[in-house]
Amino acid sequence: MRSLLPLGPALFAALTLSTLAPRARADVAPPFEPVESCTMKAQSGAGKECLSCAAFHGNSSHCEESLASHGFTRGCRSGVALVWSEVWCRAASPKATPVPKEVLAQLDSSTGHPPATPVADAPNAPPPLPPTGGCGGCATPRPETAIWAPMLALGALAVGWSRRRNRR
Repeated sequence: MRSLLPLGPALFAALTLSTLAPRARADVAPPFEPVESCTMKAQSGAGKECLSCAAFHGNSSHCEESLASHGFTRGCRSGVALVWSEVWCRAASPKATPVPKEVLAQLDSSTGHPPATPVADAPNAPPPLPPTGGCGGCATPRPETAIWAPMLALGALAVGWSRRRNRR
């Protein structure tokens, strides 16, 4: 191990410089963006009245509870497994009862109604909040902040090496 001690500062410098080097950019294909077929434009047509509604896994019956009693049926659903949007349509008719303003106001909020099945151990608990985009709250550091952890570790290693070397 004695022959590796002179390499300590050089190794520290090389590792420090390598963490400061800009990240290489790979030649990556652009992200796949599927064509969305569940849109208001695609679902609505002559003789149809359609509304868009948001929902999430903790309140999956939100749209049905809001619109089914007014004669709407679900036309389609789009989005991911945790958060999605639905388009609900009904036949356009002058005799159709108008949808109340309170219902229309909460359609874009997936937490507009409480979940269909209340939690048994907390019946008065507020409805669960929808995930906030992406991975639902992952704690992954951004690339520009992730560089500090290895640099701190290298600094601690350098301090340890210098103390060890000074003891001799």
